Amino acid sequence: MEITVAATIAAVVVSALIACGDSAATGSGGLAVDVDKKSGGYRVFVGGVPWLDSAPTFFTVNGKRYSTGAGGGLKLVSIGSDAGRDQLGPWSATVFLYNPVDGPKTDLRVAFKLYRDYPDIVLFGQVFASDVKRTNNSNRNDVCTGFPSFQIEIPKKDQDLDLNDDQDQRPKLQDFDDRHLYRDSLQGDKLLQEKRESFAELQKKFEQNEVERDEERNSGRTDKPELGFLAFGGLMFGDMQRKIGRWNSEQVKKIASGLDSGPLVLFSNSSSDAIVLSSFSQFMAASAVYSEAEDGGMAVTWGVVGTMTTIPAHFHLWTIASYSNQGINKAISAWGDVLRQYYGRGTEYRDSDMTNNYIGFYTDNGAYYYYKTEPGMNYEKTLVSEIKYALQKNIPYRYVQYDSWFYYKGSRRGVTEWVAMPSIFPNGMEFVWNNTGLPVVAHNRWWSDETVYAKQNGGKYDFVVETETRRALPTDQSFWDDLLQQSRRWGLIVYEQDWLNYQFDGMDATTSDITLGRKWLLQMGKGARKNGLTIQYCMSPPRHALQSLEIPVVSQARVSDDYQPGNNQWKIGLSSMVAHALGVAPFKDNFWTTTNQPGNPYSRSEPYPELQSVVATLSTGPVGPSDRINYSNPELIMRSCNADGLILKPSKPAMSLDLQIVKSAFGKFTCEVWSTYSRISGLLFGIIFAADCKQNETVTISPYDAGFGRYFAESIAFSWFDPKQSVRYAEGVSLTLTGCRKKPFCLYLTSPVIVNPKSLQKTILYGELSKWVPISPKRVTGIHLSLDDIYVTLQGGSGEHVVFSYSVDGQMSHTECVLSGEGTGTLQILSGKCLS
Repeated sequence: MEITVAATIAAVVVSALIACGDSAATGSGGLAVDVDKKSGGYRVFVGGVPWLDSAPTFFTVNGKRYSTGAGGGLKLVSIGSDAGRDQLGPWSATVFLYNPVDGPKTDLRVAFKLYRDYPDIVLFGQVFASDVKRTNNSNRNDVCTGFPSFQIEIPKKDQDLDLNDDQDQRPKLQDFDDRHLYRDSLQGDKLLQEKRESFAELQKKFEQNEVERDEERNSGRTDKPELGFLAFGGLMFGDMQRKIGRWNSEQVKKIASGLDSGPLVLFSNSSSDAIVLSSFSQFMAASAVYSEAEDGGMAVTWGVVGTMTTIPAHFHLWTIASYSNQGINKAISAWGDVLRQYYGRGTEYRDSDMTNNYIGFYTDNGAYYYYKTEPGMNYEKTLVSEIKYALQKNIPYRYVQYDSWFYYKGSRRGVTEWVAMPSIFPNGMEFVWNNTGLPVVAHNRWWSDETVYAKQNGGKYDFVVETETRRALPTDQSFWDDLLQQSRRWGLIVYEQDWLNYQFDGMDATTSDITLGRKWLLQMGKGARKNGLTIQYCMSPPRHALQSLEIPVVSQARVSDDYQPGNNQWKIGLSSMVAHALGVAPFKDNFWTTTNQPGNPYSRSEPYPELQSVVATLSTGPVGPSDRINYSNPELIMRSCNADGLILKPSKPAMSLDLQIVKSAFGKFTCEVWSTYSRISGLLFGIIFAADCKQNETVTISPYDAGFGRYFAESIAFSWFDPKQSVRYAEGVSLTLTGCRKKPFCLYLTSPVIVNPKSLQKTILYGELSKWVPISPKRVTGIHLSLDDIYVTLQGGSGEHVVFSYSVDGQMSHTECVLSGEGTGTLQILSGKCLS
């Protein structure tokens, strides 16, 4: 039997535990699963403490649901083991074989899979040896199979789940006493003695194992800890229905379920333990459902989408539980590391995507020019005029974004033909590219049943066309190859696929054919890769986010709602955690750089342009101003980038701190508190951002709280708004923030104290204080120490003027460095010189 995906422990250990009793413990490190051999029930332990108890396993076969719970009908036939090797290394598995009690024999397997090299993960698998038909239950927000499934109402007593009752597991001497087979035989006496010795050894091992398990799991901690949850769900990589709360049957009712479900993070209120649970394979066909359990209470269940009609032979569905004892951020990061390792998902496309690295001009929802042009102008003239204005103001836009206003749509607003209408660009799309000189990010939405590309409508490509839903879906690889190749002619560099949920959720075909959703996205990705393009996902539920693991050209994704002047969609600290873990750059969306823009289509103003700008910069994704001509703030725009438009960003996205999440789950906490850093030549330059706190609300953050590690170098911390006022920041020393509103927000930078071993002079590098990220690896490429000086190597535009600030023994200095024609320079700090 083929079983593919991750976990950890030696197969011999699992087999031995099963052989000597009715309970098996699988997993090592801080994550373990106790499996009841008799009932098929299981319990998840974290740090030796029970966290989750199983709910019934179920399958739908020939239109009927079979369950191990109250519904009944699912019989445990046998328990076996398996082992192998895949992208994560050697694995072992415990496999339960079930059959429905009536109807044709159907082998239904579930598995607990472990990896030798990844001791902190367990995979739960559903494995189908043959076709299973009529699996659908007519509810696309339900599941037609269920494993794993966990109770949410926590039992008060350990005895409520009979997993630790080992009364009948102890080895019995009669099992080894075969003397009657060798009566009156010397050979029989010898064999009997060997068997008695074997029994004694096994009994000793069993008793030793019992002691260890009792000490680890029952040392006064049989009660479950108070757990909190962070559940991602809904659009924008799981941001729009994201919830935080206490893990109980009432609060989980607000978690997004079914097609909108996403990764679930559980964490303790009394320790730094955390686990992440999510789909691990077949992402487009899998859902998590929060519903009433068969045996009462609430349960969360992972399984196949409820309207899938057939599960084909050799189909596997895996769910991962990934553990960390270092908090929520580390748990999500470790979860992402495992997923990306398994799928071979690198970050080369994300890192090299020009639109992740340079600023561009945007026209999507929230922008001034969203379905609006300058009076008396069409879009062609408006965009050409906008770029001329930007050049006059030395705003270095490097690309432009076209939104849904440019292409043809059908009667239900779906796309019929993805080219510009003559009323938009009278001289054609290539004319605009040639006259602006800027490549293009181009938006697309769902396909109309009237699309001209479909064979059903006279086109040349295979599509699924649904007249009832008024949607269509391409199923022909050559369609994507040709469409994106033709689009390169007018400057396309990023294909923006919006309305992903509407395309998938709204069609019968995608929610009934178990492989179609994955095929659609893989074909899109292959077409982009073939044509040297990258992809931005927008309005993507978590299933699409996870599916991007198999599509490395998905280099960026929207992680919050559409921007509207003055709204709160800038709060991306949580959803950025998921995007970054999956190897995708988070995108905040466009923003205005000035408060008032007359004649805008929203009749609104933007009260917090600085807040919008700093969040976009710290995201490490695209930075996209969207102002009206003559209403940009060039100085604010340039805080994000160098003279060439290169975004001066940190080493990773700014993400919410654990303390924000835990305090939000177990109390009333409103602050957004994020951190990131620039790591250059082994030195860490921290960034702490806080905003939208209540009046007089304070936040105290240690270097460890900020995610800067347990061994944080002696540093200083200072406010971006007042660098001269600095405080010591080091292990055992915390930073207290107050007055962090939307305006003003708090932005603190940290810098290590560099001591010259010869002169004992203490140097602090403050960096380029006119930029949101004063010391960015995109500007500072190296910091080298010698006995005589400190050398800071810089890069930027040809001849660019860079003013770099630093202090030596408390004396602040500012040195201007004019970069060479190649855009490089070296600053000698102690000498106060610049070599270019």
